[in-house]
Parts: sequence; structure tokens; C-alpha cells
Amino acid sequence: MISFVKPTNLDGAVLIEELEANGIEVQANLVNVKCPIIDGSGVLWLDIKDTDESAAQAVLDNHQG
Repeated sequence: MISFVKPTNLDGAVLIEELEANGIEVQANLVNVKCPIIDGSGVLWLDIKDTDESAAQAVLDNHQG
């Protein structure tokens, strides 16, 4: 799991689509759903490979929600 700053406008389903369209595989959770996690502090967590961190940040930077 890698942490990111949550975009102001976040649409989790769209974000997952954008990540995967850019070749970033998001791991499914225990109930087989691919989704971002927002913790109690408002930090966005994605279950992706460490090597995809910079590519995921680029997707987040362009995410419109």
C-alpha cells in the first residue's frame, strides 16, 4: 500500500479506471473490489506496486474526479 495526498475532487471508481488505463494494476481488497482507501486522517492509500508510485502520482495529478 502506498499513500498519496487525496485530490480535492475524488471519484474512486474513475481513479481506478484511470490508473489501470495507464498500466497500473490495483489489487482487489478482501471482498474482491478494487478501490482506493481513505484513512481517518484523509490520506489516500492505493494497493499498487512500489514501482508504479510515480506513474500513479501523475494520474492523481490529472484526476478531475
